[in-house]
Amino acid sequence: MTVDFLLWLTTPMHEYSVALNIADLVLQHSQGKRIEKVNLSIGDMSGVFYDSLTMYLQLILDEKGHKNVMLEAKFIPATFVCACGKEYTTSKMAEGCPACAGYDRKIIAGKDCQVESIEVNDE
Repeated sequence: MTVDFLLWLTTPMHEYSVALNIADLVLQHSQGKRIEKVNLSIGDMSGVFYDSLTMYLQLILDEKGHKNVMLEAKFIPATFVCACGKEYTTSKMAEGCPACAGYDRKIIAGKDCQVESIEVNDE
């Protein structure tokens, strides 16, 4: 008997690959020491869902023998510079420039997901 089925992914897989990259970076820089804490910065426009990212990152680190690692993030708002010269911060892509209401802008902050620091146990 053959059973056909569709697998719907309800968890964003993008975060899994980001978590793998973060874990590789953290493990490389921990130099074999026990990782206590990972400090991240996540931009509002990075496209990264924090809950999914931390779930995957915790699972990956657990599998690598680093259990109960604290994960902490600061969230970076999107900062744009408009063609009119106005620099502004917003969390809504649909919001235009507060000076001219235009959308001819460049994002200058808030699009990255970065490891800020790691804390390890030296003992």
